[in-house]
Amino acid sequence: MQVDWHIALVKKPGQGEENTVVVETTPRVRRSHPKWTVSRLVNWEHSDAPVRISGWLMIDPEHRNHLGTYRSTLWEVHPITKIEVFKDGQWVDLDKLP
Repeated sequence: MQVDWHIALVKKPGQGEENTVVVETTPRVRRSHPKWTVSRLVNWEHSDAPVRISGWLMIDPEHRNHLGTYRSTLWEVHPITKIEVFKDGQWVDLDKLP
């Protein structure tokens, strides 16, 4: 899919989208991360396992109408440059998982 993927991060599992921070992958960056697939990311979609996101912090004023409904702030990480998951007591780069 050659579009940005909008991912809503919540503080606690089951929290509504009005409390999220949006992070986004881009097609250009995903080309360098072949393990960033929907089937791999879905493992953490409804999990309470922590994730750590690195990337560029950006303000996106085009989504003002989403405040309080789909996000809690106009700040987002876009594009994501690294995804880490907390596994077996340590942070592991998603690219290094089998």
